[in-house]
Amino acid sequence: MTAPSATVGHAARSLPKARGLMAAACLLLFSGMAGADGKVSLEAPDEVAALLEKYLVVLKSDHSQQLASFNDRIALARRTRREAESLLATEGYFSPDIRLESAGNGDWKVVVAPGPRAKVGSVKLNLREGSVLDPGEAEVQLDGLRKRWKLNAGDPFTQSAWDAGKGALLADLTRHEFAAARISSSLAKVDPEAAQVDLQVEVDPGPRFRFGEIDVRGLALYDSDLV
Repeated sequence: MTAPSATVGHAARSLPKARGLMAAACLLLFSGMAGADGKVSLEAPDEVAALLEKYLVVLKSDHSQQLASFNDRIALARRTRREAESLLATEGYFSPDIRLESAGNGDWKVVVAPGPRAKVGSVKLNLREGSVLDPGEAEVQLDGLRKRWKLNAGDPFTQSAWDAGKGALLADLTRHEFAAARISSSLAKVDPEAAQVDLQVEVDPGPRFRFGEIDVRGLALYDSDLV
């Protein structure tokens, strides 16, 4: 099963100093674990526990061999942190605290405090300049798209809602004359400190598609108006 992935563009979620402290903590933690059995558990709030338990690799297999090697232990700790950060980002948690603590008896646990869930700050929807629509018609189309947009300011941000919003935007256009519509650019700008995500989407509607003349042949029993 493939883990969900975050595609939003944003600044680094952890400061270099914080990462350095984390690395130092890992060194202290694992230096006394040469004889560990490799059993790993998770301590996390209910709202994120199911996601981490489903996809976090360190919880799914025996890591006793990696824990027997000092360098492998450090690599495992860093990889686990990166995986957890990526998973949490898909649910809008961009400033998590992820710690590795001894659980006693040679075992250890991943302790996760997800931090605040980011909310949508601003939403900017635009049509690409130079589209085939005249200014008045473009404004009407854009106003309709904005009214039907589902992920609005103040809503919790999730990667799935962001993807669904863009998909619905395209579906809205393609079923009304603009079969070649596409998203020309999109950006989710994350501010981890403010727990806020500003969204920008630019849509290129492409040419308008219309039915041409209908040529009906081969009818004998029915009038062509019935086609």
